[in-house]
Amino acid sequence: MEHTRVKDVVASYAIAIDERDWDGVAACFLGEATIDGTQFSGLVQDYLPALRGAVERFSTTMHFIGTQLVLHETDSEATTKSYAIAVHLSASPDVDDMTIGVRYDDTMRLVDGRWVIVKRKVHGLWSRNVADLVDLSPTLAGAP
Repeated sequence: MEHTRVKDVVASYAIAIDERDWDGVAACFLGEATIDGTQFSGLVQDYLPALRGAVERFSTTMHFIGTQLVLHETDSEATTKSYAIAVHLSASPDVDDMTIGVRYDDTMRLVDGRWVIVKRKVHGLWSRNVADLVDLSPTLAGAP
């Protein structure tokens, strides 16, 4: 049961971002949690406004949490690795669509009956902007 609740924290984070539920995103973290990310390192209360600004440049996002592993779990602490693919779509011609692959290494703690992230390391694995892709439409237009 706790194993599932630990994994649910990462899924809750992803869904809250995609729904632009910033209180829900914050609820996934302990108030003094630390983040070591691809664009930011520091306290979660400083990270969340920067995250919000970055995400809200896009009209929609979809974070897909794939492979998850709970590496260590006690009654009150857990460590996890979670792979994610995040699609960012823009309605603005000034902002390119982007898809990224990341891995979240999280340390979690059971606080007042709920699991929260106390430390997160984000590993940027790859990224792809739509502008980087080859336009295949002329080739596909002549396809049978």
